[in-house]
Amino acid sequence: MGDINIGVNQATTEVGNGVGNLVLGGASATATQTVGSDHFGFGSHGGDFNFGQNEALNQSGNGAFNQILGPVSATADQHIGSEHAGFEPGFGGLSGIPGVGDINIGVNQAFNISGNGAFNVLGPTSADAHQDIGSVHAGPVFEPLHFA
Repeated sequence: MGDINIGVNQATTEVGNGVGNLVLGGASATATQTVGSDHFGFGSHGGDFNFGQNEALNQSGNGAFNQILGPVSATADQHIGSEHAGFEPGFGGLSGIPGVGDINIGVNQAFNISGNGAFNVLGPTSADAHQDIGSVHAGPVFEPLHFA
């Protein structure tokens, strides 16, 4: 059996939270996560199970008379998957046998809730979620039965 890799990552920013607040800079929540294993050499002894949950949440304003004059953003960047490089001959429980490849599951969310009150002035707002899911298998031609 390969590795079991589980990652949970969360970035939260709450800005304002009152009456008459003035935030002159940017407000951001950034969550960056990489989940997976690196296998080099002669066989990874089965597929990996990679699960990642990544969340960036930014709540801005949260009251009355708030002014945020910078950019407001929530950015979630996630990479899930194992890297297999080397000799994986495809027998004896290695990754070349169908059904024992990697299992990659990713949940990625970016929230940006802006304003949240009365008379708010905000700068540019954005919520960006970027996610790469998948394993990389590289090496000699000793892995003829690999199925993705």
